[in-house]
Amino acid sequence: MKHLIIIAVSLLSIGTLSYAGDVKKETSIVISSKAPFDNIIISGDIDVVLTESSFVQVEVKGDEKAVNGVKHFVKKGTLYLSAAKSAPEAKPTVYIQVSKLLYLEINGKSKVTSNGPLNSSKLKVMINGDVQFRVSNYGEILVESDEDIDLQFEKWVEGHAAVSMKPNAENITEADLSMDVQFMKSVDNSIASN
Repeated sequence: MKHLIIIAVSLLSIGTLSYAGDVKKETSIVISSKAPFDNIIISGDIDVVLTESSFVQVEVKGDEKAVNGVKHFVKKGTLYLSAAKSAPEAKPTVYIQVSKLLYLEINGKSKVTSNGPLNSSKLKVMINGDVQFRVSNYGEILVESDEDIDLQFEKWVEGHAAVSMKPNAENITEADLSMDVQFMKSVDNSIASN
């Protein structure tokens, strides 16, 4: 009986050691660039989180191998980011602090979100590929995309969604105009009820 307990404890110890060896090492790298940018082009398989800030910074977090696989450079006011395809659990996340972003191009299989609203008066967004895009902005967001895309728009007023619509790519212009009309009707109704 004593031998069985010793064997069980030994097997448990070996199992714990092998599990500890399988844990992936998380890392974080801050990319500092002296060149300013107001455009971003993303390619590959990256998650990106945008935050409005007067201090511009780029930080890459995730699995050490995936983080080291993120390529970046700034040229003529544009930040270029790219990464090779990785397993979903090893996908790197890039945190970018921006100031009044003008243009955002997303290619590949990336996910782009914002941490709070951006402060761009007019943000032009080009989407190509299997992209998830959920960004809040105080100004306009102009979206151009592939034909095979599902979009959902929401206009917010005083902290709540005033209008929500899910148009297809063929009728984006009509849907945007329709959403503006619905928004103005909801504003008129709100004024009339007060």
